[in-house]
Amino acid sequence: MNDLGIIYQYHDGADINVVRQNLSSVIQCNTKNYPLIVIHSMDCSGDAWYHCDIPMYYWYQQRKVECARWLYLDWDVFFGMPVEEFCKPVWDEDISGSSLPGSDWTWFRTIYDLPPKARAFACGIAPSCGLVMQDKVMAMLSKMFTKETWPVISELRTGTASVMNGFKPKQHPFAYETFWWYCKPEFDAGVVNKEKRVWHPIKSVLRNDIPLCDMNSLETFVWNKPQPSA
Repeated sequence: MNDLGIIYQYHDGADINVVRQNLSSVIQCNTKNYPLIVIHSMDCSGDAWYHCDIPMYYWYQQRKVECARWLYLDWDVFFGMPVEEFCKPVWDEDISGSSLPGSDWTWFRTIYDLPPKARAFACGIAPSCGLVMQDKVMAMLSKMFTKETWPVISELRTGTASVMNGFKPKQHPFAYETFWWYCKPEFDAGVVNKEKRVWHPIKSVLRNDIPLCDMNSLETFVWNKPQPSA
């Protein structure tokens, strides 16, 4: 079994030049050659970001690789440090993310959209990008959310389901400094190129000298949003 698997997801509507740049940064920083899974979400509804965790659960159900833990990345994350170095501080945690929002988190206003059984366990892990989770957590989430629907944002769904099933979320000790929900002015090309860290969100081309990966050469899981039953 592999120690770690990397899941990198992009969706229709994402700037393909930025996708290739950011994915290339992940490939370059994958110095231990961990399995890399590319997921292409065909969700064109405009809310692909809201349910960004769902495609990987469907991929997991038909996976051909086994890993002890998983790192989930959105298309707008840029890597400037070895993948294992980023994951090391939370290597043995159940599930971790950049922040565990407090009671004033805006998405807690949707708590009553959770199933009644889940409301007492409400927890956010935000943003979804940069999640590191043990395989047992991924297995639980995948089994649950390919069978039932919780109409809440991914960060609330993932955190709440984890707590409800006995897993303890952990805040990544340094991701919060460079992982945000929105583009910060200081996350410009100069800073990102100078500081060897991991950045989110990066939604523009930073420089032209990054060797870009050939998307056609990468095995990709294509996910189409399930349609409601008639």
